Amino acid sequence: MSPSEVARAFGVRSPGMRKNWRVKCPSHRSHGLTLSITDMGNGKTRIVCFAGCDQSDVLKTVGLTWRDLRPLGKIAPVIRWRLTLEDQKESLERQLGLAMMLQAVERAKRTYWAGAERRIRGELEQVRCRLEPEKVMQEYRERTFRERVRKHGFTRMWEEYGET
Repeated sequence: MSPSEVARAFGVRSPGMRKNWRVKCPSHRSHGLTLSITDMGNGKTRIVCFAGCDQSDVLKTVGLTWRDLRPLGKIAPVIRWRLTLEDQKESLERQLGLAMMLQAVERAKRTYWAGAERRIRGELEQVRCRLEPEKVMQEYRERTFRERVRKHGFTRMWEEYGET
């Protein structure tokens, strides 16, 4: 696995040709950029958390192993799948922005671009469901609860789902 692929596994959006990346450490959920990913040359990668996290724990959190950091290490299928989904999500987000912009600019084709926007939103939601199912499910629960409160009122909802 190349150092830029390792950086992408840690959430770097577009690693490019850089030699050093700083990201939030996934092991201890810091607010600062405490994890350093460095290209040591010859395909070797160094990972250091300045908060003191163990390197094995940091790798395990994103689904990597020490073998993945070797110069000729193959990318695990799960990580390749996740990176592909992240690329697809990024592409769909750009397409969505373009469709929304064209809908506002091209008045004659507004209906066409509104349909394209709905299609892209559907595809984006499918990718999000596969990429981050827990987050999507939590959003669904919150949305359905708000709809029930709006429909039935807070008092009835509290009696039904509140204190048991």
